[in-house]
Amino acid sequence: MKTEPIYDVFLSYSAFDAGDASAIRRILESAGLAVFSPYDVAPGDRYGDRTRDALTLSTAVVVIVTGARSSPVSTAR
Repeated sequence: MKTEPIYDVFLSYSAFDAGDASAIRRILESAGLAVFSPYDVAPGDRYGDRTRDALTLSTAVVVIVTGARSSPVSTAR
């Protein structure tokens, strides 16, 4: 039995790109699309299960990839 999608778009992004993701989400929602993003996971929900389920129930995926980061990555110990 196939489950019908409930989200038009699964929005995936780094926390460093949250501002851009929020703007993109507003644009998609203003176009009438149902959007899921990691911030839709409620406290107490199992993050991995919830995001996997949402991904399965989405028609499309938008991945935001930028070079943004708040500080340099350090591998020194």
